[in-house]
This record gives sequence, C-alpha cells and structure tokens, in this order.
Amino acid sequence: MKSKQIVITLILIPALLSGAVAAQENETAVDIDSVDGETESEACETIDENTAICSADLDGSTAELIIESETNQRVTFTDAGAFIDGGEIRSETRTITEGENRVTLPITEANGFAGVAVETNNVAWAVPLEEQSQLVSGPITTADLHAVGAGSAVSVSLVVLILVWRSKTGQNTEPERVA
Repeated sequence: MKSKQIVITLILIPALLSGAVAAQENETAVDIDSVDGETESEACETIDENTAICSADLDGSTAELIIESETNQRVTFTDAGAFIDGGEIRSETRTITEGENRVTLPITEANGFAGVAVETNNVAWAVPLEEQSQLVSGPITTADLHAVGAGSAVSVSLVVLILVWRSKTGQNTEPERVA
C-alpha cells in the first residue's frame, strides 16, 4: 500500500508543478506601438532627430542595418573593423529615403570585432556588430523559461519513475545512486 502511495505522489507532484508553471502569466510584457499603431518587435535606437537604427546584424562578412529615417538624407557608412587591421578603410555614402531602409555593406571582422560607423549631417554613430547565434536567436521570453521548467520537471520525474519501477519489479536489486 505504501509503495502505491509513493508512486502516485511521484506522478502527481510533477504534473501539478508543471501545470502551475504553465498557468503563470507574463505581467511584465511590454508592447511598443509605433505612431501608425503597428506593433514593432524591437525599439529603434535614435541617433539624431531624423535617424534611428532599428537593427544591425552581422552575417559572415556582410552587415545588414535597418535604418528608420524621417527625411530623405545622405548617410555615410564606414567599415569600423578596418581600423583594427589598418590600411584602406571602406566608406560608402548612400541616400536613404523617408521611412524604413535596409542597408547591406561588406565589412571587415578583425580579432572578433566588427562594426559600422553611421554618419549623418549631425552625428557620427558607432554600431558594434555581433554574429547571431543559430542555436538561440531572438530574445528569450518568460514563456520559453516556463517551457524549460516544465520539460525539466517532466524529465526528472520520468527518470525517478523508471528507477522506482525497476527496483519494485526486481529488475534492479542493487541500489543505484541518483544524485
């Protein structure tokens, strides 16, 4: 009778805990609304009154920037990684239009560093670049953490149940170290 209670307890505890983890809500989530009422996934970093950088990604030896502009303007992009290697520094001046602009540039990666300098009429802005991880990309949310917690609880419970079942059925007569 006592062994049945232990087995039932071992089954119910993870089930109840994983339900409690899944039932929690994310009360700290923030939606960022643009002027047009559209929801943006990332906030843009304002570099002057007319220009903002919404994203900057590195893909091998190519930089991709998303620039939000309030007006049509000329912007100069300089390969900041070339400063570390020395020699000729690649620089391109482009006209960006009002709204969202996608800019791709060849860049130099030196000693694990890559970057782009963005120069408008008013300011020069440094944008350090990092290659995105293919394993984990994007921001980690609380829903991801809840899923990891529930999955871990279920996995540990399954291992414990298998060990208890093997010892109760006589398949394993020697005690086994669990931790």
